[in-house]
Amino acid sequence: MSLRFSAKYLILILSAWAILTGCSTPRHSRTSKKPAKQFYHSHLTEKNFTGLAIYDPKANRFLFKYQAGHTFTPASNTKLLTFYTGLNAIGDSIPGLEYCISNDTLYFGGTGDPTFLNPAFKDQPVFDFLKESSGPLAYFDNLNKDERFGPGWAWDDYIYDFSPEKATFPIYGNAVHFRLTGHPDSCEINPGFFASGITISGDSLSKKHRVSRPENENTFAVTFPEKDTAVNLSVPFKYSENLMLDLLGDTLHRPIIHIKNKPRCKTRILFSRPADSVFRQMLLVSDNFIAEQILLMGSYLLFDTLNSQKMIRYAREHYLPELDSGSVWVDGSGLSRYNQFSPEDMVYVLKKLYAEVPKERLFRLMPHGKEVSLVNSSGTGPYLIAKTGSMSYVYNLSGFLKTKKNKILIFSFMNNNFTFPVKVVKSEMAEVLKSFGEAH
Repeated sequence: MSLRFSAKYLILILSAWAILTGCSTPRHSRTSKKPAKQFYHSHLTEKNFTGLAIYDPKANRFLFKYQAGHTFTPASNTKLLTFYTGLNAIGDSIPGLEYCISNDTLYFGGTGDPTFLNPAFKDQPVFDFLKESSGPLAYFDNLNKDERFGPGWAWDDYIYDFSPEKATFPIYGNAVHFRLTGHPDSCEINPGFFASGITISGDSLSKKHRVSRPENENTFAVTFPEKDTAVNLSVPFKYSENLMLDLLGDTLHRPIIHIKNKPRCKTRILFSRPADSVFRQMLLVSDNFIAEQILLMGSYLLFDTLNSQKMIRYAREHYLPELDSGSVWVDGSGLSRYNQFSPEDMVYVLKKLYAEVPKERLFRLMPHGKEVSLVNSSGTGPYLIAKTGSMSYVYNLSGFLKTKKNKILIFSFMNNNFTFPVKVVKSEMAEVLKSFGEAH
């Protein structure tokens, strides 16, 4: 081969390489330069662990990916998996009670319904049903194979409103609810059953309320700042079925018989309310208690036992079979740091929701606009319908981005282990998502 021929051959190779690389997309981005530039110039890629995936469902392709296959602590983004599981396992109505009537006695057992006498739900059809029964009431144990807390939950969170204990037959949201409308002496307590075990005081120097309760007791000490005239506070109580029956009997003003086994009469299910009202409450206020109970209700309906781990295993196999095998899912709420999902995992779940749930219903159930509080909430520009997920050093957002051109994009934006204030993370995320929304 001559030197001249070799040079021509080399020029052809280099020309072909230049054409190919000139037409190829960057390693992380398949979108216009401005949004990608906005992302890479943000502080999010400096000292913390960040992942971002943006997917166009109409074009069936990712527009942008950055560390999208890496797993993150999802926090309450886990509730999106719980939401999808609930839609499939529970259906359109919440199972409120399992019951049968024999010899004038109403026998009933729990189904995991978190709404029973829960102040977040005004109508109480299950309570009305029990109250209207004229005969004796007998409670039977349903098979519960769950622990009171999820795997990896912080042991000292038992006192906080985001960590009520799970149960077969929840009551009052498994918490004591305080409402201060003036001086601490005027504090309302619900249920009043606990009033004798509660000490309430005011503190002229404190700027924040304080609560204490021994882990295995139901005695409470609550201190309110004296300057506060309007405080709503919920504190979990130590749950037991005996306590539940005492609370229920006190509210119904009649005794409840406790039996261990189901009666021989054929039981039925009394449904308490539309499932969407429960899904909406879980997603809107990020209610951990409701999320955990959704898994238990699904397990009850499918397997006649209340076991969240069994429900998760079933959901992975039958509802979400394409979840990455390296992901970890251990609870319904996302309280556990054992959970590990990638932005691609979250996009996969959101794609299924978007494909299977009518858009009007889906967007009504998920937080949107001001409820997300990151991007323009007027609906005239880039607009978010998304679920947040936050805990210490974690802030994630996964959902749908309505763009300036009225397209819907699916995204998951996950941030872990940051050392600067969370408001900085939110601000940077807002600018990045706004940039993508304006470019599409």
